[in-house]
Amino acid sequence: MSQPKLNLIYKEIKVKKAKIKTIKAMYSDALMNHKEYSKVVDEFDRLKEKKKKIENIVKAEMQSEFETIDTLKAEIKIDQVKMTDIALKKVSESEDPNFKDEHDEEMEAVFSVKYKRA
Repeated sequence: MSQPKLNLIYKEIKVKKAKIKTIKAMYSDALMNHKEYSKVVDEFDRLKEKKKKIENIVKAEMQSEFETIDTLKAEIKIDQVKMTDIALKKVSESEDPNFKDEHDEEMEAVFSVKYKRA
């Protein structure tokens, strides 16, 4: 695909995103003008705060378990980076990066490309 084609598609994406933003703004305005909406939002916020207080009490009682969760999450991130590094190395060496899990199901490596402003 040529550079101009990429640029054209990028511009189309920006136009579509702008349209989505406009529609979402219209929706938000319509909600704010609805009579019951603000009452429901206030009640929802009150209940959310009550729920959060209960969660914090239980979480404090289970502090060591949550520390274990944090440790495991950090270890999982490290393991995922290792898997990515190994898969990229295999692909660069023209090897198959796929494998089978404990249930004999094929696990396929998926790669993606994202663009950001330089």
